[in-house]
Amino acid sequence: METKKFATPHQGEALKQIINNTPYSIVDVANMLEVTRRAIYKYFEQPILKRKVIESIGNAINVDMYATMPSVFGSGEQIRPIKGKTKSKDLPSSMEEYWKAKYLIAVTEIDTLKADIHQITEKAARKAANND
Repeated sequence: METKKFATPHQGEALKQIINNTPYSIVDVANMLEVTRRAIYKYFEQPILKRKVIESIGNAINVDMYATMPSVFGSGEQIRPIKGKTKSKDLPSSMEEYWKAKYLIAVTEIDTLKADIHQITEKAARKAANND
């Protein structure tokens, strides 16, 4: 009888996806954990991470790793915040503020594009009127 091997989810790759979906850069996360940027990239290469690493990064980026990807990190575990470990002086104080800022940037870009389209349309209309 042949047994099937199931692929184990790669925790390092999952961690990379989670971090990439937050407002924090790799440098931000490394600074919050007081490790080098290279250490974070090394975590991404590891198929299985130590529980302490998963919890530390989850605390730093305010993400419950177990709830976010239970198939990768397991489920039913609560990450307890580590007081005093997060250095967020230069980072948004909350996800809400981050998304508000992103929204305002997007609205500004849309307004700029609308103005550009309006100018192009007017220019094309004047050119068409002069050709008639």
